Amino acid sequence: MKKFVFLLMLFNLGGIMAQNRSPITPTIAKKVSIWCRFKSNYTKYDYAGFLCYRCLQERGFRGSGEIDRIIYTLDKHLDYTEDIIYEIYKYHPDGFFSYVKDYFTIEEIDIMQDYAEKRYAITEQQKKQQAQQREIEAKQKAEQDKSKIRNRIENNELFTSSELSKPAEITIDMEDLATYINSQYTGDRYEQNPINYTLDVIVSRNRELSLKNSGDRSYLSDSEQLIYQYLKELPTENIHPAMLKLQYSGETVNVNSVIHLQFNETVHSDIVTIDIEKNKKTKQWLIKDEPKVQGQFNQIIRKNEDDSYYHADDFFVEFEDLLYSDRAFSSIKKGRYRTQFKIIDHRILCTVNNNMLGEGKLNYSFGVAPPKKIRNKTGIYVLIGLGVATLVVLDAYESQNGN
Repeated sequence: MKKFVFLLMLFNLGGIMAQNRSPITPTIAKKVSIWCRFKSNYTKYDYAGFLCYRCLQERGFRGSGEIDRIIYTLDKHLDYTEDIIYEIYKYHPDGFFSYVKDYFTIEEIDIMQDYAEKRYAITEQQKKQQAQQREIEAKQKAEQDKSKIRNRIENNELFTSSELSKPAEITIDMEDLATYINSQYTGDRYEQNPINYTLDVIVSRNRELSLKNSGDRSYLSDSEQLIYQYLKELPTENIHPAMLKLQYSGETVNVNSVIHLQFNETVHSDIVTIDIEKNKKTKQWLIKDEPKVQGQFNQIIRKNEDDSYYHADDFFVEFEDLLYSDRAFSSIKKGRYRTQFKIIDHRILCTVNNNMLGEGKLNYSFGVAPPKKIRNKTGIYVLIGLGVATLVVLDAYESQNGN
């Protein structure tokens, strides 16, 4: 029992000593209590009262009743009093004496100001140390981040779009690509299906392109093979790798990533009806009303904006080639016929990551409909008007299948 009482006395003594270690005395605390209560009931209209109120709120007290209880007993809560004095000093560092001189003695003001200045200096030093520590930690994290990224790069890992600060880009001159396809293709390209080529391309940090899946080439048409080959031969200045911004250092590095390319071919047809006649002796085809046909050709060229690529003479050449190569026409000995010349405009379009890149003009393709023979039919009609009978001979063309 005696041992318990002795320990209890030591505990109380320790608490008193701990409290007395504060330079703020209970007397000063009582004056601060009165001062806070006098200052408009610690509302925001008087900043001292407001700071007092805010200090206690930050300590976790809620409600005016609970705060009032603390304010009335500040002499028993010197740590709260210290906080209030320190907050007042922070907002009145130069005019602290003038601000409190009416409520405290010069000695008490010196004690409070000395405490606040020392605490302020310690706080600023702690802030500086914390800032230095954060800077050290940021550098360490930056190095870790950089090392992690470097390992991924060395392992040729692909970075996702969500990780990138700037996605990869490639520049494709679609007119140049179309010219390349037109010049390289040796077969009849238009016997195949229109181009519909989707591929995921790896853009390396070293400005190189490759297919994400090597098996992508196994099912490609000849035209699509040419597209792939064209991409492989793109100059490096047309290839812009993706960029990744390191989180802590802010440094940017080139990384490997994937872009989604889609190539599609659009097809539009124009039909021109042409009358032709074959000479039995020369076995040559003659185009009837050639100026009219030429005008239609020119209209198609203007509509397709192909003045720099094609002329009406090119269409005449293509049409005549079909007349002499198509079996439906080569078996004809003589006579006048009507056919339809089909002019097909082909364009290649490209999107990169679902954004339209552009289009290029592919070569035209051509077709001709089976000939229909035109037979002359003469009729005699009597037109009666105003009591005068007039004989009129009319030639009518009757188009029908056959030779």
